[in-house]
Parts: sequence; C-alpha cells; structure tokens
Amino acid sequence: MPNLEPTPSEWQSRFQKACLTFVDEVETLAKYIRDNGDARGIGHRSRVYDGLMRLWVQVEKLKEAGLEMAAESPKCPLVLAKLQYWHIRDLADQTDFEDECDGLETELDQWAKGVLGDKVENLWVAGFLESLSLSILGRFQCSFF
Repeated sequence: MPNLEPTPSEWQSRFQKACLTFVDEVETLAKYIRDNGDARGIGHRSRVYDGLMRLWVQVEKLKEAGLEMAAESPKCPLVLAKLQYWHIRDLADQTDFEDECDGLETELDQWAKGVLGDKVENLWVAGFLESLSLSILGRFQCSFF
C-alpha cells in the first residue's frame, strides 16, 4: 500500500502556499488603498478596516501552517535553515515564529484601529502592507512562479 503521508517538501509547499495566499490578500488590499489614496469617509475606512481584520485572521492560518510544517517535517529546508526559529526555546512556551506572528497580529490590529479612527493616511497603510508582502515572500522563499 502506498504511503499517503506528505513528504517534507510537501509540508513546506503547503506552508509556502499559505504564505502566497496571505501575500495575495495583502497585495489586493494595498492595491485598493493605493487606487483610492484620496478616499475618505466611513465607507472607505470600514472597507480598509475589514481588510486588515481579514488579514489578522489569515495570520492565524499562516501560523498553523508553519507550526504544522515544523512539527511534521523537521528536516524540510525552511526548518533546517533556522532550527531555533521554528522550535520552542528553553523555558519558553512558543517559538520565534509564533512570536513574530503574534507581533504581526498586534501591528495589524493597531493599523486597523488607526484606520477606523481616521488617524492614519491611506498611503501609510499601503506602504506597510507592501513592505509586509515583500518580507513574507523573501523570508519564506515563496515564489509566484
């Protein structure tokens, strides 16, 4: 009977696909904001706020995919390249990867509150999102090709 368990590269591929899905949503929201850079009003702010909150939820899915990859495929290239990043530290209850995801959730929440309160400019939010997109793609070796 053939082995139906994913191979190490399949676990990494799943995680990278989750990253690409997240990046796609990030870039879609950033494009909307750039295209409507002069927009004001509660409707616009609500739409951007909702987009940021959807990203906040996506971070949890990204975190789950990354932790699953590290647990199920500890010898895949992404995990082997930075073992300490993916595994729980001594006397800690989570990994550096989880810490970064939690930090990103906090950042998204702060941006969302700023948008809702009309305290941040559209282009600042778009710039943050574009920077986030590039960071995710580079850090986790994701490619659209």
